[in-house]
Amino acid sequence: MSQAHHKPFFARIWPASLANLVFAGLLAVISFSDVLIAPYGEWVVGQPAPRTYRAPATHPSIESEIERAYPAPRRIIVRRGQTINEADLEDLGRLVPERKQFDPRLGGGVLIFFFLALTFFNLVLRRYRRLLLLRLRSVVSMYLALALSLLAARLLLDYTSLSMFAAPIFICAILFTPLIGQNMAFILHLLAVALMAPMIGINRGMVLIPLVSGWIAILLLGRKSGPMRMLLAAFCGSAIGELFLAGLSLFTPLGLDLSIKIGGDVVGLAGGVMASGLAAGILSYPVAFMFGHISPSRLRKLLVLDHPLLKDLAEKAPGTFQHSLAVANMAEKIADDIGADSDLVRAGAYFHDIGKIQLPTYFIENQQGENPHDKIPPLESASKLRSHTEAGVTIARGANVPERIIDFIIEHHGRSTMEYFMDKAYKTDGKVPAVSDYSYNGRNPTSRETAILMIVDSMEAASRTLKEPAQAEIENLVRRILFFKLLHGYLDDSGLTTGDLKQIGISLVKFLQAQFHVRVVYPWQKQENQRPPLQVMTDTHAGAWADGSARVAQPVEQPAAPVAAAPATAAPDERSRSKSE
Repeated sequence: MSQAHHKPFFARIWPASLANLVFAGLLAVISFSDVLIAPYGEWVVGQPAPRTYRAPATHPSIESEIERAYPAPRRIIVRRGQTINEADLEDLGRLVPERKQFDPRLGGGVLIFFFLALTFFNLVLRRYRRLLLLRLRSVVSMYLALALSLLAARLLLDYTSLSMFAAPIFICAILFTPLIGQNMAFILHLLAVALMAPMIGINRGMVLIPLVSGWIAILLLGRKSGPMRMLLAAFCGSAIGELFLAGLSLFTPLGLDLSIKIGGDVVGLAGGVMASGLAAGILSYPVAFMFGHISPSRLRKLLVLDHPLLKDLAEKAPGTFQHSLAVANMAEKIADDIGADSDLVRAGAYFHDIGKIQLPTYFIENQQGENPHDKIPPLESASKLRSHTEAGVTIARGANVPERIIDFIIEHHGRSTMEYFMDKAYKTDGKVPAVSDYSYNGRNPTSRETAILMIVDSMEAASRTLKEPAQAEIENLVRRILFFKLLHGYLDDSGLTTGDLKQIGISLVKFLQAQFHVRVVYPWQKQENQRPPLQVMTDTHAGAWADGSARVAQPVEQPAAPVAAAPATAAPDERSRSKSE
């Protein structure tokens, strides 16, 4: 499978551009739905107005005219349901001429603007190597949330008299921060405000108010924020936004309505932010499922070791099972230290080698004596090792394991090479083998969590070769593995920063130092090490072992065991004393 096939949908230029164009068209239709369905050019005097129109504040040349005609407490030109008169139509023609009939040139300009805004968002995700967020289901879930919030804003403007700040601009920021992180949520909120600004008619100064409120809410949210935290973040964002709104009204002539009434900007902003927080809390679980996120309750079930797949792994490949537990312990600590999702990393570590169930003896941790690779050519050995990732994906999907966990199976080796068998093939055939024949066919890590597992998986295996190492030896091992992953580009798409890698290196050194800490050697152990090894089991020893006297503790009232069996049951200090005698 080629590397191109491993790219997420929105990481490919032409498919992403086409999808952005289609979605920009959908947003443009929503934005111009009023003039597409019933433009005011078709309204009849004496009939009720089918929708509400507000006086815009988007062009400096008409701001003073609007202030004179419609002071801050009244910015509504026509309310939905009121009887239309000639004066209303004249006001509409003077203040919002673009809504009289659909203008294809204006529609084309808005379409291009929306397309460029969506493309910019994609480019930011690609620039920061957030390939996990460029998957089809991830981007589609964000785009659908944008479309729904834009539709809700359109309905609010057309059918109510509420302030423009009551539009649900903030829902995407609050809803997706736990899923994509604060940095990307800042960009997503900027995109939401940019898409809604032309439709809701806020000018340059007013744009700052929803931006500030949304960004404050984002700062208060984290990776594991639930519905209540979302509501609290919305309340704080609303409070700061109100202060910012009051400050702008004092120093900038924006014509804001600060009255405490339903149609005022103060109530509108508070209602818009709080309604966004409430809606985000309600929609958080279905949207997280659509996004590909694992719910906390489902993740807890995957962290229990009596999962059928894990029990099967422990029975058929016990060495691999112990390796997975060791990797899980180390990876969870590393994830905690860099602020990644530690529970997700632990669950991924449990299942990452589940494919070894099929051919357990071909992996060294499950071998006891004979190595089957000694009897087959290196190319076949590479095929056997490569198969465990493909088998793992098949087994996991058959057991309904979430796709986010399957990412760990696919990405824990990435596109790395099996150097041992490449070297063996070179020595056997006398020529340099093709790298593709000895490479895993997985996908390089696309998230911080799967990158942590890749690093720790290699580190756990390599650390087994160390015997009471000094700190310098541990540091050299950690440095060598990290630089190897970086040099070969395995971590390029993971989203790990240089600060993350530095902390990972420090944490790995500390973990391995704790693992290989030196224990005190007791006196009896020193004396035991000086004893000559037992060469032959005598007939007397064999008889004692056979009748169980050397294996089972005897009651005090029973006769003493044969003398020949004493060394096998004596306590350490007794063995030391008999040796000195």
